[in-house]
Amino acid sequence: TENLGNPEESKDFAESYESELTVGSNETIRNEIYEAIGNQSGVDVHVNNGVVILTGAVDEDDRRAQVEFMIKNIPGVHEVINEITLKRRVN
Repeated sequence: TENLGNPEESKDFAESYESELTVGSNETIRNEIYEAIGNQSGVDVHVNNGVVILTGAVDEDDRRAQVEFMIKNIPGVHEVINEITLKRRVN
């Protein structure tokens, strides 16, 4: 009979491997988002398991909506939480 090893060790290995894939996938998604939106000053992107949280501030509400629209169809993006705010205008 073949020795399959300790089941707990196999489970730990699988969980750590899955964790590494998730981290890599998060970074890949984040890089693709920045590539899609360009160097948007004031927009920060946070990714966790396909959930994207956008933070920061932009000058116009149209830009806020545009950034969200641009990333919704990026592979791996499951949900977008847009917390981008509008910069206050000083008159």
